[in-house]
Amino acid sequence: WDFQSDDTQTDVSASAIVTAALYELIGHLPKGHERDYYAREADRMLAALCQAPYFTVGKNTNCLLEHSVQYYHLNHNVNRPCSFADYYFMEALYRYAQHYLK
Repeated sequence: WDFQSDDTQTDVSASAIVTAALYELIGHLPKGHERDYYAREADRMLAALCQAPYFTVGKNTNCLLEHSVQYYHLNHNVNRPCSFADYYFMEALYRYAQHYLK
């Protein structure tokens, strides 16, 4: 729904998925402008996920991230924490480490 809608509902899980994918992508690109661009964008997105209002530090939740959407059209679990956002957040952190901590 988020790619075909005019709605601007925040979906941190989509951001976490794209961040992880960008880090994976830059691992397959030759050094150059395109790789640098994707790395900067991935870094920017990861930095945003690691702070308020997305990161749940100090909040009473079992999840790391909040503001995900699970069933938008049914208005069910909209703007909530969810485990699949955390999974892709951890994938993004892992790929970040692979890229920068070699």
